[in-house]
Amino acid sequence: MSRTLLVVPRMYTKDEFKEETSYVPDDYDDKCEEFWSYVAEKLSVFKGRIKKIFRESLSINTKEALLTLSGDEQPSRSLLLGVLEDGAELESTEDPILMAETESWIQMMRGTSNEMLSELYGQSLVERNRYVANRIGESLREGEVGLLLIDSRRRIEPPQDIRVIRVCPFDPADYLASTIVKAKLKSAKPNVASCGD
Repeated sequence: MSRTLLVVPRMYTKDEFKEETSYVPDDYDDKCEEFWSYVAEKLSVFKGRIKKIFRESLSINTKEALLTLSGDEQPSRSLLLGVLEDGAELESTEDPILMAETESWIQMMRGTSNEMLSELYGQSLVERNRYVANRIGESLREGEVGLLLIDSRRRIEPPQDIRVIRVCPFDPADYLASTIVKAKLKSAKPNVASCGD
C-alpha cells in the first residue's frame, strides 16, 4: 500500500491581504467559509486515517505550536486540532534556520527589491521546499496518509512513491492574485478623453 499526502493550500489571512493589496475583499469571509467547509467535507473521508500532519512554518512538533496561529487562521487551527484528536501526530516540518533566512530576504526585498535579492530569496525558498519534501519522505511511513497545509505558491516535490491529492475548492493564490489585480485597477486613474475633445 502506497503513502498518500493530502495537500491543502493555506488560505491567506486578512493581514496578508492588507499587506499585498491594502484592503480585504468584501467577499473574504464568504470565501473563507466556502474554502474551509469544502476542505472539512473532503477530509472527513479520511477521518481517523490521517497519521501525520505537516504545516508550513512549523519547526516544532507540539500542539502548542498551533496556538501561535492568528485569529484569521482559526478554521485551519480547528481543522488541525480535530485531526490530532482523531489520532494524527503533528510533525516538525521546517528548518528554523532556513525559515529565518527566507524571512530575512523578504524583509530586505521590502526595502529595496532588486534582481539579486529576488534570486537569493528564490534559492532560499528552493532549499526550504526541499527540506519540507525530505521531512515528509522521512516521516510518512508505508500505507500512511499525511496532511500538508502550505502556501500554494510553494512547490513541494515529495518522493515519487507518495501519491499527492490536492484538496481545495479554489486556489487561494488565484484569489489573492485576482484581488491584487482589482486593487491595481481601482488605483489606476481612468485615462478617457471626453466627447468634446
